Amino acid sequence: MTSKGKIENRFLTLLDAEEGNGEVNGYTINPFFKERKEEGSHFYEYLSEKIYFAHWNTSKGLETPMLTYPHPDYIQLNFCLNGHIVYADETGLEVFSNTKGFQNIIYKGLEELNVRIVVPTELLIIYLRKDFFLDYSHLNDNNGEAFMKNVSLKKYATLSGPNLPISNRMASIIQLLINSQECDGFKKNLVDARIIELLTLQLDSFQRSMIQQAGTPLKNEEMAQMEEARTYLISRLDSSITLKELAHQVGTNEFNLKKHFKMVFGKTVFAYLFEYKMEKAHDKLIQTSAPIAEIALELGYKHATHFSAAFKRHYGYLPKELRL
Repeated sequence: MTSKGKIENRFLTLLDAEEGNGEVNGYTINPFFKERKEEGSHFYEYLSEKIYFAHWNTSKGLETPMLTYPHPDYIQLNFCLNGHIVYADETGLEVFSNTKGFQNIIYKGLEELNVRIVVPTELLIIYLRKDFFLDYSHLNDNNGEAFMKNVSLKKYATLSGPNLPISNRMASIIQLLINSQECDGFKKNLVDARIIELLTLQLDSFQRSMIQQAGTPLKNEEMAQMEEARTYLISRLDSSITLKELAHQVGTNEFNLKKHFKMVFGKTVFAYLFEYKMEKAHDKLIQTSAPIAEIALELGYKHATHFSAAFKRHYGYLPKELRL
């Protein structure tokens, strides 16, 4: 421990190296992709003039908390894909936490925060330079006023009070971002475009949540039930389930399931599931050479013709046309 009681071991990234806080071996060019693998941990980073992101997948968490450098010129987009992450101040008090399936926009300001991860966890953390963020966020006095005031004062803040669910479209873009197969010369353009879309979807999610809060807000337990329902749905794409069965699975009734699910995700249960399946199919058709009939089965369609008809109804063209 240091004299101030802070933890000595630092969480060092390419962004820290860029800002002169430490050295990361092999860091030589900009923009730069770097992959670091250790036992039980995979860390993939990208750094350009305006954007830094890290995809971190750890099967064991951190043995001890690690101290992070402040980045007052950057806004953080935080996506927890699995597990649980906690930021704590130097006294050990929890400042921010995120769990599987949720996202938020945070500003660390001048804070040096300890990061704690005690369970297997997968994260996507994106830092945007403030000028880049402001160019695309369009936050104003009626939308995110408190957040932007704290940013101007270089004080810690979160855009949304409660963390918000990662939508189907967000999850799809994240997978494209972290599993990019494009040639290096084109990656920067695609990274920029995908992150701008992610930011736009987060801001839209925030606005929707503000509208919902103006009505009857859901309890934390009810929010957790709806996230559990979403997770259950998308983990069993090849099987069918009724609303009654899904409600029983997450500990609520059919009436509340329909009402609360639409409040949280903006769509009915089956509209959400259909959209998720179509986006999953679209990505598989582009990224893999799997037969269309195989993709149809994975998504719960017994007949490829039924899948093709649904795909055309959603996108306006047949699955095979995407591969021409």
